[in-house]
Amino acid sequence: TSSGRSKTAAAQPSPCSRLASPACASCCGVVYGSTVPAVNVQRSGRASAMRRTPSSQGQAASTDHRVLGTRRGLSLVELIPRTGRTHQIRVHTAALGCPLAGDWLYGTEDRDLIPRPALHAAALALDHPVTGEHLSFTAPLPADMKKIYAP
Repeated sequence: TSSGRSKTAAAQPSPCSRLASPACASCCGVVYGSTVPAVNVQRSGRASAMRRTPSSQGQAASTDHRVLGTRRGLSLVELIPRTGRTHQIRVHTAALGCPLAGDWLYGTEDRDLIPRPALHAAALALDHPVTGEHLSFTAPLPADMKKIYAP
């Protein structure tokens, strides 16, 4: 085929073809809309082996989101990455002007608010790569993120 994959490989579904991984995040600032503008992601260069930046030269990346609530200038957001780029959610929320609370790499660290990036994998669903069984997992919002929205 033109993509370089064999016809057999192209005809078989990927074991991750039904991957869904909504995440919850606390973002600094008020988030609007439901889709992060298409922002390609690439490595930042030699300055940092970890950091990624938005760039027209980077790999395509897409994230949908839904605002669950706001309090004290922070937004609790459900994020659904449609692609799987390194630091994708962190780069996209920063590109919106609302980086994750506590994100020392893409935003501002505030150890009094939360001592880590306020990002939580709320759910994961996938097809088992060997058995094909559909698996799904959920996890409640952790206490340190609940504390941010406590009265």
